[in-house]
Amino acid sequence: MTCAAQAEMRPSALTDTDLGDLLHLLGNALAGRINIPVVVTVAPEVVLPPEVQVVFYRICQEALNNITKHAKARHVEIDLQHADGAVELLVRDDGKGFEEGPALAGHFGLGMMRERAEAVGAVLTVTSQPGQGTELKMCWKEVK
Repeated sequence: MTCAAQAEMRPSALTDTDLGDLLHLLGNALAGRINIPVVVTVAPEVVLPPEVQVVFYRICQEALNNITKHAKARHVEIDLQHADGAVELLVRDDGKGFEEGPALAGHFGLGMMRERAEAVGAVLTVTSQPGQGTELKMCWKEVK
């Protein structure tokens, strides 16, 4: 059984494993599934509260599922950075993109990602244009 499959079967694996390692697993799984390059860049020692880490993982997972289903991308980037008490996740693709607007409000996947982000105090933005790919950005700021 793969590490990703173990993480799905044992949710504690999502909090017991380094987030960078989890994002690398997601990237490798996507690259193997749809045979495109996935570049994963992770800042060292990103430590998050367990519930926030699970949200970062799940949102990245859903973004990659959307890329698989809809984007027809040739390249994907996953970037996790932290500075000044903020942690930011970027997931970018060079796929077909989509028209932003009110019609997106009904999309279950995007709505669920926004709800997850808001539940831990993170801000989620999605930027896309037809023919220009899509960028998902989630930023969580540590409350002191």
